[in-house]
Amino acid sequence: PVIGIRPENITVTLEPTAADRVSGTLGDIAYQGRHSVLEIVLQNGHTLTVEIDQVKATVFSQAQPGSVVYCQWQDHSMLLLAAN
Repeated sequence: PVIGIRPENITVTLEPTAADRVSGTLGDIAYQGRHSVLEIVLQNGHTLTVEIDQVKATVFSQAQPGSVVYCQWQDHSMLLLAAN
């Protein structure tokens, strides 16, 4: 099985918290008007795509690619998908 989480349901911070699920390094940041899309590279080499609003994007405007980031999400945001 594979766990799916919509990009807008993931919270990303620059500082660790007790609620962290995974950490990784900041890859690409794509500013897309009302929101931005972050690429997070996990330790296993997989990537996580996160969508953040303009307010949260200002926090990442000073972050450099390669910065360590921390990701959180609520249990109810996870979807169990069949792996093919």
